[in-house]
Amino acid sequence: MTTTSDDDSKTIKIVMLGHSRVGKTTYMASLYGAMQQQRNGFKLKAPSNDDHQRLLNLSQIIAKGNYPLGTDQRKEYMFSLLHNDEEVFEFKWADYRGEAILLSGKTEEQARKLQEDLKYADGLILFCDSEALSRGDTQANQLGRLNSLIHHAVRDIETPMALAVVLTKSDMISAYTRPMIDHFSGLISAVNASEMVNGAFIPTACGVSSINVHVPLLYALHVMVYIKALYLNQLRERFEEEKRTRDEGRGVGDWIFSKMFGLPTDGELYELAKAKLYELEKIIEPTNESLKSLASSLEEFPLIDKDKSLDDYVEQLTAVRKLSSGNLLKRKSPWELY
Repeated sequence: MTTTSDDDSKTIKIVMLGHSRVGKTTYMASLYGAMQQQRNGFKLKAPSNDDHQRLLNLSQIIAKGNYPLGTDQRKEYMFSLLHNDEEVFEFKWADYRGEAILLSGKTEEQARKLQEDLKYADGLILFCDSEALSRGDTQANQLGRLNSLIHHAVRDIETPMALAVVLTKSDMISAYTRPMIDHFSGLISAVNASEMVNGAFIPTACGVSSINVHVPLLYALHVMVYIKALYLNQLRERFEEEKRTRDEGRGVGDWIFSKMFGLPTDGELYELAKAKLYELEKIIEPTNESLKSLASSLEEFPLIDKDKSLDDYVEQLTAVRKLSSGNLLKRKSPWELY
């Protein structure tokens, strides 16, 4: 199992990643504004009053059609997730801007921190500008570098991770096309090759008429909590079997070997798995029905799947984009079914 040397390993973490001017600052504020109202019973709250006021003010400005400038600095937020106005858990949101993904000189420290965050991320939200994609401008999104980073992240992780590919500015294009999605072929292959990554494409738009703003977070929530719990339950069963074997005579040898090489013993790994599962079970119990309803709502979005072709992704993206736009006044998003 993956371990870290600090308390970060115990904190649920989401990493937001994308090049400059793809709409991350706008999205972040719009998401926070949208999540002040319940979505399937879930709300978002920033414990820091400064963050709360700044994000809320920005969201109100954006809702009037005015858009803020982005920055090239890493920003880290702590958020509380509420369900039916009761706090469920806190999570960390690391927002990487612009130059950090290029690993260039002045951002070397940010680049190092980015690689560390990606290794231990529970959720990764990757941003791409739909309008730039429609023009074939891959440089605007730095897709080559982003794909490389994702390949490394997918290769190194050892526990389930949610990957939401957020296609911003979807209201500025007439349709999604195969050449646009073809840029993600490598990423799709990497996700399909991993048993630990659950991915989805989610078209969004922020402004006077917002589309699917809160979907990426709730998608990541479903994977992080519900699917991760299933994984940890399987892990617990495996360790319980190993514990039975160890109790039959391997205990001393395992302890000596582990201490010689500075590794955790099977027993320590077993206890760690139980502790993580217990924490997630405390989260899942009061929100189980809402999480199940999130899962059924996700069927409308193009989840990354081995059986899908690029044309299938294009068809689903076009359908969910039109659905969100055409029914915006009656139904703000597919999540509001319950």
